[in-house]
Amino acid sequence: MRLTASYRVTAADLERRTITGRVVPFDVIGHTSAGPTIITADAIDVPERVVMLVGHDDDRPVGRMTGHTRADDGIEATFRISATAAGDSALLEAADGIRDGLSVGLDVAQSHTGDDGTLTVTAATLREVSLVTFPAFDAARVADVAAHHDGSGPHRHPHDTEAHTTNTKKKKETPVDETTTPEPVVEAATVAPAPLEAGYVPARVTAEAFPYGTPSAAGLSMFRDIYASQHDHTAADRSRRALAMITAAAVPGVQDRADVAKVIPPGYRPDLYVGETLWGSPFRSAFPRFTISDATPFKIPALLGATVLADEHIEGTNPTPGTLTFDERLVSPKAISGAYVVSREALDAANPALDAIIMSALREAYDNAAETAVATAILAGATAGAAWPTADFTSAVVESMATFVGSRMAEADTVLVKPSAFTQLATEKDSSKRPLNAYLNPTNADGSIGAAAGTLNVAGIAVRSAWSSTSDLVVAKRSDAAVFESSMLGFRFAEKYGPAAIEFATFGYVGAVVLRPTGVIKRTKA
Repeated sequence: MRLTASYRVTAADLERRTITGRVVPFDVIGHTSAGPTIITADAIDVPERVVMLVGHDDDRPVGRMTGHTRADDGIEATFRISATAAGDSALLEAADGIRDGLSVGLDVAQSHTGDDGTLTVTAATLREVSLVTFPAFDAARVADVAAHHDGSGPHRHPHDTEAHTTNTKKKKETPVDETTTPEPVVEAATVAPAPLEAGYVPARVTAEAFPYGTPSAAGLSMFRDIYASQHDHTAADRSRRALAMITAAAVPGVQDRADVAKVIPPGYRPDLYVGETLWGSPFRSAFPRFTISDATPFKIPALLGATVLADEHIEGTNPTPGTLTFDERLVSPKAISGAYVVSREALDAANPALDAIIMSALREAYDNAAETAVATAILAGATAGAAWPTADFTSAVVESMATFVGSRMAEADTVLVKPSAFTQLATEKDSSKRPLNAYLNPTNADGSIGAAAGTLNVAGIAVRSAWSSTSDLVVAKRSDAAVFESSMLGFRFAEKYGPAAIEFATFGYVGAVVLRPTGVIKRTKA
């Protein structure tokens, strides 16, 4: 179990580049990342190498432990800070009381939880110590700062309101290794702060990156950190630093969004993603649909005609047997498939909704390909009627319906037209410039048009625009054709091409057939 707990720096020496502070207290309750926690005496094992980080970020080391002392009430440690820009910032922030908290990371080996929920740690290894802005415990602060030794004594920490006294408890010095001499612990000063030497140049300070919305902060969420801040002090430190940076950036009368763009990362709303326009499936939805599971061809019997199956009876004479003519309709399903390959880097760096966006686009493309296959099969089996005219389009639709009744001996219940023919019908006018398919008061008109020209009705039958049709007009009876489909399968192959690429794919089967050609009539412009 990994556990973090925070305290305060007790000393920062700018000349010798050291920071000293209490890192682990014994037998007191503190609120750590695991909740209320007690660390027993002698529970902590201090390894030879302990680094100092900033905000528990493994990519921001600023120093290492050079020595520590173990007393009855806890462990105090001294850290040598690196001569880097990040080290300079850490020293100055600790000395000025800006970032003077110490937060430890412990690898817990043994522990138990009491009835009140308090975790008692009995064995753990000190993994790292971090500088943080807001520690969990506020009892200890920076005791003194020696900007540049000139014999006048060290400077007191600016947060101190009373003179600190030297800890009189006997401590046992424990060096990190046999070749390293621990830095001496700088005790509290009782003298007033001395002015800095003339000509003293402070360490260079670099700007701190905003905790969220940066490449190094991948996966971090300010909202989650604020929610978890009551029990996770690392999260609390990040969210408070972010709020402080946003507040500092918002200077009245000066700032705008462009000025503080670095601390206001752009949002992301995959829930508002808009894909390609859905074309619909007019042929697939116009006729009965049946389920198939593979591409195996199959035959459907069809009645072509009958003669003298029934006639007026002559007494004493047996009826003359009639004839039936049958045929077979062969259905040859087709496989529909699609794929898209994206690099792992692109997918890992994107919002998780990218998976759903890719599959949505593949599904739409699959539906369009299946609709095209069905329309092609049905039009291939339809009976060709008269050519589609160049004028009088509404009359041509009415004529086709009437002719259909004469040949099929049944009324048509399905009418599909090409988008261009739909426009011709919707905008057609008589010689007096009155619409033949009116939106308002279609008195004595052959049809009517719906709101936004989205629907059309001619002779009491809904006329649908069919983008997949290659014929200008299709008049049919629903039961005289059939559509066969499997469910669409979706695939995500994470290692098909090795670790570098991820493939998304779709697959399925579709077929269609005209069962009675006289029941599906098509008209195409000559």
